Amino acid sequence: MKILQAMLGAFALIVILNGCAIIASKESLIACQAADAGTTIYAVNHGAQELNPIGTKNINVLLLLKAAFTWWAYNNHADIPQPVMAGVNVFTCGIAAHNVQVIRSQRP
Repeated sequence: MKILQAMLGAFALIVILNGCAIIASKESLIACQAADAGTTIYAVNHGAQELNPIGTKNINVLLLLKAAFTWWAYNNHADIPQPVMAGVNVFTCGIAAHNVQVIRSQRP
């Protein structure tokens, strides 16, 4: 919970100081999607259960859809409203933060 709170606090500070532009950027899209995918793979490979219904049967399907979405959003970034892209990025990075908590809870 502390990681998620710190992450949300950092995002809030970035928004206050720079507006939505940084959080909604292509770079944030790539970073958040990669963080979510990487922490998901690590957690599942170390015994965690995927909660996303798309990935419960086959994690590869989830990762393929994530890659497809990231490619689409990156290439259509100019057409996606900035608040929507910022929301997607904050949500996705929040999931990555949750995954880190799960990984830490699995350690002895």
